Amino acid sequence: MVAVPSARADDHSGQVRVEDLPADTYVPEPGNDERSMDLAFSVVPKRAGRVTVVIDTSRLAGVATVGRLSDSCRREGARVTCSYRVWNSGQPSTVRPFRLRPAEGSKRGDHARVTVRASQDGSAAAGSTAVIVGLPKLTVGERGSLEHLRPGAPLPLRVAVRNAGGIPARNGFGIAVGAGGDQRITPRYRNCRKEGPDLDPELRCVFGRSLKAGESVSTAGPLGVTASKRRLYSHLSITVYALGSPDDPAYDPDERDEEPYPTTPGEDPPLGLTDASADRGRFRESLSEPTVGLDRHVDLDAEARPARGRVGETVPVRVGVRARGNGDLDLSYWDQSAWSVRFTAPRGTRIVGGPEDDAQPLCTIRHGGTVAMCPESAEGAASGPGAGAGMDFRLHIDKKVHGARGRVEAVPNPDFPPHDPRPANDSAPVALETTTAAAEPETRPWLYGGTGGALVLALGVRYAVRRRTRARAESVRQGPVGT
Repeated sequence: MVAVPSARADDHSGQVRVEDLPADTYVPEPGNDERSMDLAFSVVPKRAGRVTVVIDTSRLAGVATVGRLSDSCRREGARVTCSYRVWNSGQPSTVRPFRLRPAEGSKRGDHARVTVRASQDGSAAAGSTAVIVGLPKLTVGERGSLEHLRPGAPLPLRVAVRNAGGIPARNGFGIAVGAGGDQRITPRYRNCRKEGPDLDPELRCVFGRSLKAGESVSTAGPLGVTASKRRLYSHLSITVYALGSPDDPAYDPDERDEEPYPTTPGEDPPLGLTDASADRGRFRESLSEPTVGLDRHVDLDAEARPARGRVGETVPVRVGVRARGNGDLDLSYWDQSAWSVRFTAPRGTRIVGGPEDDAQPLCTIRHGGTVAMCPESAEGAASGPGAGAGMDFRLHIDKKVHGARGRVEAVPNPDFPPHDPRPANDSAPVALETTTAAAEPETRPWLYGGTGGALVLALGVRYAVRRRTRARAESVRQGPVGT
């Protein structure tokens, strides 16, 4: 393993230095899926060339074991000696000499100290880290209302963090916020930065303050996220993590050689923290996904065309729901329908078919064909302003019922109400015009339809006329009956 330049550069001091050695190096407990962690730190050389690093692991017995040694290192008993070539004088280079695993029989809270000594040309520097078995258990809660926000306004979001475990987070902790649904991330503070691709950016804020077991803190101000301008509901993902733990985005030895995404730091003074020991708000396991709601509305407007036919026929009918208003009710992130469509058939009829996709029904027909329930996606149009293409059903008319009417209704998702300003138009009647004449069997269409039917009818008329003419002539020849 070669030394690679770290992301930070310090002033040239003319002396070799050891930096970025964390106060604590965490090793997950035995049986944990993440059973090993790299020992990682930086060496700042006094000049380009070789730097020798010696690591004393003699106190690790019963706590952790050394494994996966770097190619630049060799092990002699409890001492690991590494030789690194560094290319930039005075510039810190990150080194990862080996991985640490929990010792068999170790338990949470066990700890031991490892010392590091770097030397070059008679200059030397040392440092140490405590290797601890177990990880801090950080939980997260959002503070500040995220409902009925003004479109495009900054979110009044503060993040609270609690260390709910028994291991202190002495290295500090970080907060990562992902914002979906066309929300914008704008880093404001020097300890916060925007990272990731443009289509899926993330805001990360790092705090060097340690967090003792059972302690709670909250950000002193809101983070730099701006609400959507149109979408009624958007989402956030808020993650908290202990620095140097497996959840730390900066710790990923398998990706350390990959080109990182560009980062944009803030310019304001660092975001501070306030004590939240008395905070009784809700905390969640390391990840929170709150919903952001705008002060916009969507008017669900039910529409229907009348059905016409005779008793015994199967006839088409078209119903649907349109979304109008100044908001976009897109719930694709939650993989949910913004509303459902309930179609109730007129009395005396049955629903015998509905919209399909690749021969698969999109609606559920219930109660013997009297009711159909469909997600809004069955209408074949994306949800949003003006959406709703309508759905075609097939009704079989069993009998004529005077005044029979069906109904189409928009059923909003109760978890994501549309703020509908006109709920009265959420349903509409479905008219049915029925005649009592029974439909002819479909196996004899030639009786009434098309050129063939007309020809047969004409021939029948000519045959009847001919028979009457012949009967009349025969009567004249025979004379009156009884003469």
